[in-house]
Amino acid sequence: QGALATRAKELSSGIVDKKPRYWEFECFRKGGASIWVEVVTSVLEDDRGDFSGVIGVARDVTDRKNTLLSLEQSESRYKRIFESSPIPLWEMDMSQGLDAIRSLIDSLGKETMAHRNQLPDSLPDIVEKMRIINANSAGSRLFGTRDTLSQIITPDAYGSIVEILSALASGKQNTSSVFILRDMEGKKMFAQCTFSFLPGFEETWSRLLVSVVDISELLEARRQAELANKTKSVFLANMSHELRTPVNGIMGMLQLLSTGELDDRKRHYVE
Repeated sequence: QGALATRAKELSSGIVDKKPRYWEFECFRKGGASIWVEVVTSVLEDDRGDFSGVIGVARDVTDRKNTLLSLEQSESRYKRIFESSPIPLWEMDMSQGLDAIRSLIDSLGKETMAHRNQLPDSLPDIVEKMRIINANSAGSRLFGTRDTLSQIITPDAYGSIVEILSALASGKQNTSSVFILRDMEGKKMFAQCTFSFLPGFEETWSRLLVSVVDISELLEARRQAELANKTKSVFLANMSHELRTPVNGIMGMLQLLSTGELDDRKRHYVE
């Protein structure tokens, strides 16, 4: 009854100001099935411009409404997962620099891609336009509330940016690379960053999901392991030399002894 009263009031207002009215509402068929209806009403006037009636058009929009509700539920689930993830996540908007990105990719050849020091001067401006429009709790704790990628990455990461942009421009839905980033305290960190288009934004580049995994400790552990392996190799090489020299001397002396006259017991010892 409350909903009907509201519609009646809206209809009355439309009669008074002679403006069309539009609304959607849920109603029920005779068998009890629920449907959504879209209604548009307009005021009719006679030759003198006086009110003579109301004309309305109604149509069943249940499928459209269900689709919208499904999208809203999906978006709600995505937001819950996004926010509760222990991995730092960003949503990025690259649409402002999309024309410049395409020009950059077109201008880069394979040789330039392989040599980071040949990157064009336009790249910092492109990075400046890569906006962070949302960050989950983990991302905010690590990087604060910065709103552009340029405030987080270091110039050392520009080569990785080109690799990411090139992969996305070639049609890949997601791609990853190692970046050197700055956390909220300005400390450098190595991170595996994965960029993925959210469905429906592949053409506009206005919404991408970026995951950031800190691999600094992993890289340091690998460096320490490589250093330990190198140290072991040097040690073994030195020990091999230190052992080989006296052993060669002993073998030489034994050979000399074996050429002389020895009784059976001494020859047994030499052999």
